[in-house]
Amino acid sequence: MGGTPLRAHLAEEFLNGQPVEAAARKRAAALVAARCVLPASDPSGSRAYRVHLAETLTCRALIEATSDPQRAFELGRLPFTS
Repeated sequence: MGGTPLRAHLAEEFLNGQPVEAAARKRAAALVAARCVLPASDPSGSRAYRVHLAETLTCRALIEATSDPQRAFELGRLPFTS
């Protein structure tokens, strides 16, 4: 987690071509947390907190994106193509 958005390529590859159900969301979130969370704790939060936050936000984003992709795009949370 940091000031620069990162693309979660491994999570994208994992999810490609399969239904985004609870187990898949959880695995994708774990991939994001493992690859995108800085290893060190700092005054803003511990590593454990950052991992938990990354997993939670990834799951929420996937739920929102798969339930209504157009709305997610309008909120600026998902690139959308028609």
